[in-house]
Amino acid sequence: MPATSKVSIGWQIVFTFVPILNLWAFYRVRKLTKFVLYVIIPALAALIIIGTLFVYFTSKPLIDSSINDASDKIINGSATLPQINVEHVRPEPWPGVFRMTTLAAQVISIGLQVWSIYLVIIWSRQHNNQFDKPSVR
Repeated sequence: MPATSKVSIGWQIVFTFVPILNLWAFYRVRKLTKFVLYVIIPALAALIIIGTLFVYFTSKPLIDSSINDASDKIINGSATLPQINVEHVRPEPWPGVFRMTTLAAQVISIGLQVWSIYLVIIWSRQHNNQFDKPSVR
């Protein structure tokens, strides 16, 4: 249920660090929809983009095709197992792509966490201010 009285901003901040409780923290101050639009959807979009780029840049084969040709001959019984040495293995097609995508994911994750903390502070204060004003009857 949404909170019917003031909420503790300190606890709201703590809740943003726990995956299910972060949703509950924003639900309590009646801002769950905005949280999903401002944080969850951008997080999913970033995950899809970074994952797609990582797969694209790392999906090139790292083994020389001559080894695959030799394995086909072995399966057909027309050759013996070749010696695989380092000269047959090509270097990574995009050096450092794993580090770059990991760093990008970490930076985006930290940024979204800071954004969540900022939003929960602002929205919790707005929620609490509703209970400071005397009601006029």
